[in-house]
Amino acid sequence: MRALIPITIAAILDQTWMGDAYRSENLDRALGAGGDIFYEKMRQLEPDDDFQRALYAQTLQIGMELGKKRSLLLEEARSSIPAPFLVVLVFWLALIFASLGLFAPTNSTVVVVLLACALSVAGAIFLILELDRSFQGCVVSC
Repeated sequence: MRALIPITIAAILDQTWMGDAYRSENLDRALGAGGDIFYEKMRQLEPDDDFQRALYAQTLQIGMELGKKRSLLLEEARSSIPAPFLVVLVFWLALIFASLGLFAPTNSTVVVVLLACALSVAGAIFLILELDRSFQGCVVSC
């Protein structure tokens, strides 16, 4: 069973991340047969005394927590922001800035303020999209 640990972990890491590229579509298959064999062998263990029973219970609990965290990773792999919402939001903001640019007097102060506002809104949308994708993007790699 001890020999299966490094093999299983290496297979899971290879299927999930390959060359620093996160592949969320492989998370659901990441455990594979090696993980199943490892968990089956762990369940076949028979503790002899109270100390081994306590360690066995703790090991099973850690295994359950890892399964829950894996499920959480699977849920976080998908984007929670729908694409039609983004399209409507960008169209609405472009319409607002276009109307402000049409009806505002043309001087350098208005142009600088509109440019600063547009950059701050674009930065906010970029950060929202960047933080929505777990394990991907510029924020994670920095």
